[in-house]
Amino acid sequence: IFDGVNHGSGHGGVFEIRGPEIEVPFSLSNFSITSPFTFSGHLTICPENCFFGPIVFSADLIGSGTATIDLLVGILNERPIYTFQKVTYNFEVPEPISIMLLSGGLAGMASYLRLKGRRL
Repeated sequence: IFDGVNHGSGHGGVFEIRGPEIEVPFSLSNFSITSPFTFSGHLTICPENCFFGPIVFSADLIGSGTATIDLLVGILNERPIYTFQKVTYNFEVPEPISIMLLSGGLAGMASYLRLKGRRL
């Protein structure tokens, strides 16, 4: 769990990132690991100070994707030492056609309810 609350700067949040356990292989050369993950959290934006000030924007966030971690391998006392070189996140984005179908269905329901309301 990441608690990114920064009471003095006007933004903050709490995020939880989950994924399967990963076994880091024994290697004497640099390598990458890719794994799926999910996240959920809450984001808050305030004009100056979230602790005392009013909240301008607040949202609950959920999602999933894949993370790729590039590791550098070094040796210390004949044991490998792993250092993060780069972490890349790829988030799953719904296909545009799915969003278009959902929007069209909602627009159709709204127009049906509007027409039904005029007949009453």
